[in-house]
Amino acid sequence: MLPEPTTILWPGAPSTRDPWDDACWSSLDLEGRFGAVFEAWDRWRTGHASEGDFAEEAARAGLTGPELLDRNKPTGATTLPSLRELARITLDPWPAAGVDAVDAVLGPASLFASAPLRLAAVAGAAFIRTENWPKNSFQIWCRGKPQPSAELRAALHEVELAPWTLWRVDSVCGDRATITDATGLGAQYQPEGPVRILGELPVQTAMAARVLRGPDGWVAHTVIPLSALPPRAEVDRWIRHETWLARTHQPGITREALLRKRPILPRRALERALRGRSPPMAVTSAL
Repeated sequence: MLPEPTTILWPGAPSTRDPWDDACWSSLDLEGRFGAVFEAWDRWRTGHASEGDFAEEAARAGLTGPELLDRNKPTGATTLPSLRELARITLDPWPAAGVDAVDAVLGPASLFASAPLRLAAVAGAAFIRTENWPKNSFQIWCRGKPQPSAELRAALHEVELAPWTLWRVDSVCGDRATITDATGLGAQYQPEGPVRILGELPVQTAMAARVLRGPDGWVAHTVIPLSALPPRAEVDRWIRHETWLARTHQPGITREALLRKRPILPRRALERALRGRSPPMAVTSAL
């Protein structure tokens, strides 16, 4: 029998589990109705089955239907939180986010991430789902005491609605950049004109970011600079497979909803840039 491949997590010991691939969906039926799907997915990502086997099980379970259109209509944020404010929102209910969220968002890049990059990762994690938690840190913050104002909650919700996706950077002038969608978002998420880059991280070629309309025009929030973009076919493949798994819990999930809840594209793009490939096949060693 072949040894089971493993990815190396940091910090921690070797593990065959990607730390967020299934942990972010606490209600997944891993052994019941969709047990065969998850078994096929796990066998494929650990090198014991083909991608076709996974696709076949997903189709048999009714998970591979056409992609749905996102019906959200973002109106724009009246105020924008700083990265430090978002990081505080993340850390209040999730104290370990300074390590866990950085690893979940940056993957292997967390090993040598600068302080500004780690801050962007923790700030962006305010809106992602965490293991066995029905709500993200932002939703918990909204219900805190004293409760934040309705205006502030609504403004931060606009940031939450913006998917964390990939953008090609066409030109940069100061803190403004002209960018092009590299993910396939709906028209309501496409910026009009240059966007303002928030944070301390310079961008040149590409980035992962939540792009939304702010009080003074379009902005790119929680920016993760990238040296290059993965091929669009690879991006669509990552999203397609994650959508199949997510549909076992939320059948009507859209591309945008998936990407606003989970750090799929920042992490996968960084993994591919570092390793030349990305999970489920980017296994580094075998026990």
